[in-house]
Amino acid sequence: MQTITTLQRVALLDKVVIPHPAWAQAMQGIQDCVAKSEVYREPVGSLLLADGGMGKTTVCRAILAQMPRTTKVEQRLEKTLIPAFYAEVPSPATVKTVAASLLARLNDPSPLAGNTAQMTQRLCRLLGACETKLVLLDEFHHLFDIRKTSTRINSNVCNWIKSLVNETKVTFCLVGLPQFAPILAIDSQLARRFPLEFALPPLRVGTTAEPGALLLFLAQIKHTLLHKLQFQAVPHLDRHDIALQIYAATGGSPAFVMALVKEAVRFALDAQSNQLTLEDFALAWHAGITAKASLSRDNPFKSSPATLAAALREGR
Repeated sequence: MQTITTLQRVALLDKVVIPHPAWAQAMQGIQDCVAKSEVYREPVGSLLLADGGMGKTTVCRAILAQMPRTTKVEQRLEKTLIPAFYAEVPSPATVKTVAASLLARLNDPSPLAGNTAQMTQRLCRLLGACETKLVLLDEFHHLFDIRKTSTRINSNVCNWIKSLVNETKVTFCLVGLPQFAPILAIDSQLARRFPLEFALPPLRVGTTAEPGALLLFLAQIKHTLLHKLQFQAVPHLDRHDIALQIYAATGGSPAFVMALVKEAVRFALDAQSNQLTLEDFALAWHAGITAKASLSRDNPFKSSPATLAAALREGR
């Protein structure tokens, strides 16, 4: 049976944020939107787009960490400043449920109290009092009426968001799946308020001459395993052939890459080894930790280069 100390050592990887170019671009882009909105006549909104596991939540957490809540004393009263916060669009989305979600994040004691107009007025007042500059609004696909044959924008909620942006001048970043961005763009007024898109695609291997983001990502993981988890030896994860194996096992999803690494570390520690090997990665893949993302039916850490290449061609 696993010991707590083993799991705690594996969990050290959860505390590591490993940036990559698209991640850094999204971070900088959203922060630029906040800076522009403070001086431009109209606030500049954005979309953070990615499939699950590509790092949307990590970006949001990193931005919030750079814009922490603070307190200040004003007229002998202490108040909480919330420069940025994260909320989700509820399902089903109505003006009242979305307003309540935002009010709750601003510590409103009764977020569902009052009618729509009263809730909106209270929300505008709280956004000003808390000196909020950025709202990260996740699950924005709930702003659409998705049917079997069509997908339509929820006009009531979207018009309310447009009015809220106009009234408060707060920067909104809508976070969600990339397939909904073109539908959002159909509404020209809404598209104008969210002109910038930041995408988080899968991490690619690239070539030996031009290494892709995955190799840079794996190089930082290798450094973490050696220095933070204090393994005596680890595989050359950033070598092109090994990176191809990891890509085949994970589809280049940062979340699945980290899940694979954590499971491999667990196998090594359970064997009381301080040396991480590719056999540990093979065991992790076989355990099914990346089954939903793997591009290969066969264990990529056991496959020949030709078999692996064929699996990658089929997985594209």
